Amino acid sequence: MNVGILGGDVAQIQEHASAYQILGDNLVACGGNVLSTTDSAVAGLQEQISSAQASVESALHAVSQESRSVTASFGGVQWTGANRAQAEEVGTELDARVNETTVRVQEIFETFRADLARLGGELNEVATQFNAVAGAAGESAASLSQAMNSQALQLDEVMNTGITRA
Repeated sequence: MNVGILGGDVAQIQEHASAYQILGDNLVACGGNVLSTTDSAVAGLQEQISSAQASVESALHAVSQESRSVTASFGGVQWTGANRAQAEEVGTELDARVNETTVRVQEIFETFRADLARLGGELNEVATQFNAVAGAAGESAASLSQAMNSQALQLDEVMNTGITRA
């Protein structure tokens, strides 16, 4: 096909139109993928944090209950002297440390949750914006593809058909 005479290579125009259609489809798919992956990641992290917090607090509570039970059992033991006093003191200190640790763990997990909620919200916002932009760009690429195909067909019709020999 002579480009100088026809004004364009119909096959090349159609090939590029196809490339724009594929690009448009990929943009839309990418935007959806970014959004769904981000949503899943944030939700998964929030679930893991909740589960971890519950597990840690449960373990600390169990140790605290066991410590209190052991300390309480001293009441029925006939035992006097410095060792008993130290044993009771150790039990009391352990209980205090476990309680302090439990409170601190709760504070840290709550801070982590708040930070995750904030960052997750920002990440979801960016993913949503990207999805919208990718969708719009995908529509533009598809529109360009359609226009190029239409022009290629019109060029072919105008330049290559319509004349009959008598």
